[in-house]
Amino acid sequence: MGQRMSAGPALVVPQFVAGAKKNLIGGEWADAASGRRIEVLNPATGDSLCSIAQGDAEDVDRAVAVARRAFEGEWRRWTPRWRLVSVSPRDQRQPQP
Repeated sequence: MGQRMSAGPALVVPQFVAGAKKNLIGGEWADAASGRRIEVLNPATGDSLCSIAQGDAEDVDRAVAVARRAFEGEWRRWTPRWRLVSVSPRDQRQPQP
């Protein structure tokens, strides 16, 4: 009979993965309108990694409305370079030549 193989070293879940996650809508982190969540499992172990907001049609409608307002405003006139600058972390906001 063969030996049982080890699953290997324990995987460390990076801190940014662990915990409860929300939807990003209009620059704000928001729970799903329904309040429902989905448990995300590590496929190798079946252990829980985190839970995420389970968005539905109401959340999609809210996100689309915010995106439409942004696109119909100044965002449309910005170059791709300045769009990138506007969403980059503060320490990376100076556009590169």
